Amino acid sequence: MRFYGDYHTHSRNSDGRQSIKEIVEAARVCGLSEVAITDHGPLVAVIGVKSAEQYLYMKEEVEGLKYLYPDINILLGAEANIRDLDGTLDIPDSILQQLDVVIAGLHPYTLPTSLQDGRDIFLRNSLRHLGRKQREIAIDANTRATV
Repeated sequence: MRFYGDYHTHSRNSDGRQSIKEIVEAARVCGLSEVAITDHGPLVAVIGVKSAEQYLYMKEEVEGLKYLYPDINILLGAEANIRDLDGTLDIPDSILQQLDVVIAGLHPYTLPTSLQDGRDIFLRNSLRHLGRKQREIAIDANTRATV
């Protein structure tokens, strides 16, 4: 199997240790033809971008790097955080529409839209290890939020 792209990377803008440029350079060294920068959304504690608007600054940086590295397709995306059972993300649609890739995930320590949603998703996920019934409740909530 030959990999041609990496679509889940994190830079220093969230919890990664490298710059966007370093991610692009590493992807080129690995022989990839595409790479997506997909930093965490802003409403997950400690590891998210400072604000959703940070993606707009990152977009400018990515556009500049495209001229320096024309041999690799550089995409900008986000790993958005699901905040409730309705699937609300922590990045506004106006910014999501400007991204090339969006990954959505359930992360602990994400600010929920309400206390009930915090209980129904994040607390249930924490309790899933307590037995089959708790695990089934968590799976149901996760599926509902994701769909």
